[in-house]
Amino acid sequence: MNIGMVMSVLFIVIGLAFFLIFNSIIFIFIGSGMCFLIQGVCWFREYYLRPRSVIITDDGVQLIFRYKKERPVPWNEMAYIYVDLSDPSTAYGRFARGGALGLSRGETIHLTPEIAQEVSVRFKESTGFVLTDYREYCRFDARHGV
Repeated sequence: MNIGMVMSVLFIVIGLAFFLIFNSIIFIFIGSGMCFLIQGVCWFREYYLRPRSVIITDDGVQLIFRYKKERPVPWNEMAYIYVDLSDPSTAYGRFARGGALGLSRGETIHLTPEIAQEVSVRFKESTGFVLTDYREYCRFDARHGV
């Protein structure tokens, strides 16, 4: 959300700067339009797609959303997990931190890294298998030409 706010302000400032340079009001409309578009995308991703809370049960996880109905996800529907617990005190760590749960139907549920790690641990405890890591699932670690 913070990056979205910064980008929105940046587009407004750029629109005002171009308005002052070229003396055309169209640049204000373009800058403010981009501002509202970025804010809408940030809101949609953060408040509509990301679950408000996650309940881990014996059968899987129960996703509770803010604006959608609850959704149970059994263990057998989970395809991969992404967990990056980078140090938030570094610049890289603030942007790299994240977590996600990939479903077998191709859908990705974005989670906090701590919740994603807990889901991974509980998956192993419940099924006896390790949930595939995102990099292995997408074959990012595979060597080229092999």
